[in-house]
Amino acid sequence: MSGVPTGPVPGTGSVDELATRLRWVGEALTAAAGTVARVDPGAGAFGVGGPGELGDVGLLLYRRWAAALAARSAEASAHGTRLLDAAGTLAETIDRYRAADADADGTIRASWTPR
Repeated sequence: MSGVPTGPVPGTGSVDELATRLRWVGEALTAAAGTVARVDPGAGAFGVGGPGELGDVGLLLYRRWAAALAARSAEASAHGTRLLDAAGTLAETIDRYRAADADADGTIRASWTPR
């Protein structure tokens, strides 16, 4: 599938790596959404245009197939967006936590006097 990240899933363990993994999966799902939409083999594969009721049944099947593809594509896109949002929120939270921790550490060090 073009546009889908390949290779090993990055990192395991730390919150930084979790944010990276969430971003990776979000990107993969978002890319997959476009790929799913391109899986359509065309109406002819379902017998649309065939004689009589066979062509009618083919049309009904094709419409269901197309609707299912569109729904799966939309779901993948929505889930990808949610994961990308979560990755961004997690990364921002990590940065804020580290800044607060550094401020607290600096305050403690500045006020600490050995006895």
